[in-house]
Amino acid sequence: MKDPISNALPSIYERWLICAVLSDNGRGADAWMAEVSKFKDVTVIEEHGTLAAAMPFKEEMAATSLLGQKMRDFSDVLNHLHRFGDILPFRFGMIMSRQEWATAIESKKAFYQTSLDRIAGCSEINLRWAIPDPLDGAKTTAGISLEKKPAKGYAYLAAKMEARQFQYQVEKEADAVAKQLTSFFPADCVDSISSVRKLRVKNTSDEDIGYSIAKVDLLVRRESVEPILKAASLLHVRSEMPTVASGPWPPFSFLVSEEVGTPTALAMQRCAKPLPLEAVG
Repeated sequence: MKDPISNALPSIYERWLICAVLSDNGRGADAWMAEVSKFKDVTVIEEHGTLAAAMPFKEEMAATSLLGQKMRDFSDVLNHLHRFGDILPFRFGMIMSRQEWATAIESKKAFYQTSLDRIAGCSEINLRWAIPDPLDGAKTTAGISLEKKPAKGYAYLAAKMEARQFQYQVEKEADAVAKQLTSFFPADCVDSISSVRKLRVKNTSDEDIGYSIAKVDLLVRRESVEPILKAASLLHVRSEMPTVASGPWPPFSFLVSEEVGTPTALAMQRCAKPLPLEAVG
């Protein structure tokens, strides 16, 4: 259709929060329209034959209190649409004018279709566990400031090497868990991604303690979510630390990168107008 689909929202809204690209495979525009109409201020827009769910966004919504509610609405929309059909979800921050969106779609239509084909009929589940940084514990016990660098160059390099070896061990651990779950459900685990990130938190003594957060993302067939999620929740990777399994979620982490053709959680996270990070927390 040539004319964009609309819920007849006022034309004064110049910027849009793009929620997701919608699959048109077996789902007509009217069906998607019926689903988004269940939410206030959400509409389906069409550019270059590609459907997307979008919410109008005013500049004053960047205020922390308003942004928090907008994020909750955004999450509700994505989860609902994902249950209805296949979608490519965007991270919060995909804000642009209608013309910017039309330009993006014109150059990325094939890319979005490839990504939709990849995640068709699938959901994402996650498995996480935290590992205390052993170097932090050793330094705290010795009474050494975490911010103080070793006086000797070789000591600094040795500390860096030890930290890197620990990071490598955690990365191998996460990769092994991903492969284990995939081997348990070879036909239903379409893909997996393992990753590790650093996190510093304050303990009861108001000291900064470092953790490595290991994460396994699984792209699984929707009909197999429950047994795979149960299997993941029963895995105790480290007996001293809890393992948390969650989902199902829209497939945020399994989008095909334009540049290298590999899955990446950042492939489609273009922020036309960055938002304050403090509002996200």
